[in-house]
Amino acid sequence: MKILRIFGLIGLVIYTIFLMMACGRGPENDSTSNEF
Repeated sequence: MKILRIFGLIGLVIYTIFLMMACGRGPENDSTSNEF
């Protein structure tokens, strides 16, 4: 059971990092579009 909890925590961390990177790329694309 402890192993499942560890994998669950790792999954949440990876999921949150993926969301942060996706949100980080959004503003960058908007700034580049405004430059043109």
